[in-house]
Amino acid sequence: MEPRNLIKFGNSSFVVSLPKQWVEKNNLKKGDSIFIEQNGNEELIIVPHIKKKEELNKQITIDVNNKNIEIIKREVISSYLNNYKLVKIVGKNLVEKKNEIKRVISGLVASELVDENESEIVVKDFLNMEDVDIKILLRKIDNLTRSMMYDLKNYNEEELDEIVKRDREINKLLLLIIRTIKNSFDDPHALKSLNLPEHNQLLTIWDLSITIEKIADEIKRIARRFKRLKCDKKIKKELIDISNKIDKFYTDSMKAYYNNDKDLALSLSTSKKEISKYCNQLLEKNWKIKGVSEILENYKDITASVHNMARKTYQN
Repeated sequence: MEPRNLIKFGNSSFVVSLPKQWVEKNNLKKGDSIFIEQNGNEELIIVPHIKKKEELNKQITIDVNNKNIEIIKREVISSYLNNYKLVKIVGKNLVEKKNEIKRVISGLVASELVDENESEIVVKDFLNMEDVDIKILLRKIDNLTRSMMYDLKNYNEEELDEIVKRDREINKLLLLIIRTIKNSFDDPHALKSLNLPEHNQLLTIWDLSITIEKIADEIKRIARRFKRLKCDKKIKKELIDISNKIDKFYTDSMKAYYNNDKDLALSLSTSKKEISKYCNQLLEKNWKIKGVSEILENYKDITASVHNMARKTYQN
């Protein structure tokens, strides 16, 4: 951080000099306008220019030749996260990869396939960042995760497939959350539309969203393993009962976050140890049954994630 002296200019203004390196990097010259915003920490944000329309309509071409599908998926998702409004996917061997590419596109909010032929797919992004409310998105993935937990603890084999569908929706919303937060760092003006004056709040939401998505992934894995599990009803009930303990742990941790209740978060600090101990006791009795150890490890992973959520609330 560079210190700068404040100089009084006339009766009503003060002047501060700008670092030469910053001025040159942003191609500024004498007489150019710069833009100043005040954030919630009483800090000033200096922006060299307002983004031009062409900058907001970025385009990219992804060549799929000699690339495996996993690399292509990552490039498509990366173009979404980096705010490209038009994505052209081209290649000679595109036909054999089209279904996988379309599946990726269907997992991106406001992205639509607008044109395709044997050697090209054109994807247009219709997202308007000003319509995005990141706090509502966080609530949505939280509520979806709670509903997954509910279906798990009220075990019904027919409902377990719904858990997998909700996990896909959470993945979709998580990418939108990451894109929105990333955009706010690239464009300080975006902070106003998010109604979040401080970047550290955004980082907290980013971290919390990724943790919730990880918890949802583990619930999905447990649901799949329950469908394959061969054991008597008593053991299955004991395994399902763990969901009740974790559900309360998760719900209370999110309540502590929303209310910034450090006392509640701190009171939950022993829950991880208690749930893990119960999991270990079940494992000792049932380790020979195929699938039990994996389910219990999934439960312990969820417990560790929820524990970290609560800890961040009382440590912040």
